[in-house]
Amino acid sequence: ADRLEAPSLRIMEAMQRFHKLFVVIALSGALALACLPGGDEPIDYLERPNAIIIQLLNVSGQPQPRIADRLTTPEFTLYGDGTLIFTQVGDAGGTQLLEAELPKEAIEDLLAFIVGEGFLNFAYEHAGESGATDATTTFLYVNTKAGVNSTSAYGLGAGSLADGPEQLQSIAEIVQRLDELDPEALGGRVVGPYEYGEIALLVQPVEEPNIVGSPAVFPFPEIDLAEIAPPGSGLVERRIESDLGTILGVVPPEPAVPLLGPFQQGDRFFFFGFRPILPFEENFPEFDFP
Repeated sequence: ADRLEAPSLRIMEAMQRFHKLFVVIALSGALALACLPGGDEPIDYLERPNAIIIQLLNVSGQPQPRIADRLTTPEFTLYGDGTLIFTQVGDAGGTQLLEAELPKEAIEDLLAFIVGEGFLNFAYEHAGESGATDATTTFLYVNTKAGVNSTSAYGLGAGSLADGPEQLQSIAEIVQRLDELDPEALGGRVVGPYEYGEIALLVQPVEEPNIVGSPAVFPFPEIDLAEIAPPGSGLVERRIESDLGTILGVVPPEPAVPLLGPFQQGDRFFFFGFRPILPFEENFPEFDFP
């Protein structure tokens, strides 16, 4: 009898060990799934005013000097405290730069949608419709505690993307959601036009351009372009207070001043432009402009 019971006991002990192992594996899997972003769990992010959570920027694909990219104001910049600075087409057809506030729940829902699309694992470079020339490049940046990622999509709006790569279609859907976002419909509020405290003046020296007729006259004689950008300096940015800008008559319309120039001042030529400074630009993502 003892010889008959021994194998049975060993089998029962083995089954108990297997059951315990199965329970441990199941619990480990459940914990791993619980830690993944998305689903019913809120997406955590840095709730600080200097944290950039989402940023969208479109850069023209037309041949242009480097200064033009730096003069482009982002269409959508969401900060960790819920501050949103975004562009909107006005009643007169022009584009204005507005400031709004989004509640935490709206930010979490927006991030859940983006993370659910798989954006945090997307590749950086994407190309839209084949054959598109001089198309706009769309840059998108998202920052969560689960991960950070940025992408560039060339020709995102060039034709239908229904048959395009899956990641590119997802980027297009995310961009569309950002473009159509209504702060008030999400429980937030539009504060009003963005009131900037500083203006960025950008100066880029250029060799004597091929100009038909006389070169354009620089409209701000109070500003010494040669002093800002001496020979060999390349593209230079200088910040001035908006009050000083008003005194000089250098007040950019919303949301940014288009590229100006080239202008001749003395015996040198320059591209020149200016735009409003957004909060905490030192924390903006660094995109690889075309």
